[in-house]
Amino acid sequence: MAKSGLGQAGQATAIKLVEVQRIDRSGVSSIIRAITQDGCCIIKDFTDTETLKKANEEVRPYLKQINLGRAIYFPQRPDDLTSHFVDKTTSVYYGETKHTYTSEAICSIGITFDIGTGGKAQRLHRDDKNFHVDHEDQTKMGYRVGLDVMMAVTVPGVKTTYENRETLAIPGRHLWGSDRAPKAEEAILAEMETGDAWVMLGGLYHAGGANII
Repeated sequence: MAKSGLGQAGQATAIKLVEVQRIDRSGVSSIIRAITQDGCCIIKDFTDTETLKKANEEVRPYLKQINLGRAIYFPQRPDDLTSHFVDKTTSVYYGETKHTYTSEAICSIGITFDIGTGGKAQRLHRDDKNFHVDHEDQTKMGYRVGLDVMMAVTVPGVKTTYENRETLAIPGRHLWGSDRAPKAEEAILAEMETGDAWVMLGGLYHAGGANII
């Protein structure tokens, strides 16, 4: 039973939805299964307190200049995950000789996020819209490796809660086709402890929540 969703009017709504799976960082095969099934998961203890403290200290001067706060997103790349979901391997012929090539995932963007008091929630969206992905419906056939073009990893610099803008997501909706719209009341809250990480496929419907502190 999910804790709550976010209704169209911005009110918390009790609904029965799949919880976001929380898996220890050592369980790579379990993480892959969770992402295959739900399009996302939370990796517990992804980084340590000291590393996170250092990252916060490094970005704080820049955030102060633009009147921002402390939440961070940084582009660590779990290679076992990106190689499974995003790396592309194809074969071509040169004459009669077949050659096989693999293009590994790259870090194409890195962002520090901060949503101050009163910040509004995002609308539910797919990050791979930037790559003009036309999603085919996989709800009947099941997830097919090779269709995704990106993944995202978010590491919060503070504990995330309903009040301070944790992630909203609709687990399993990475399987939807492009013609199906997400509904706000279907989204659940993905609260994280300091040091956890949110990992998702680019085709998962999600949004940043509002900061109501």
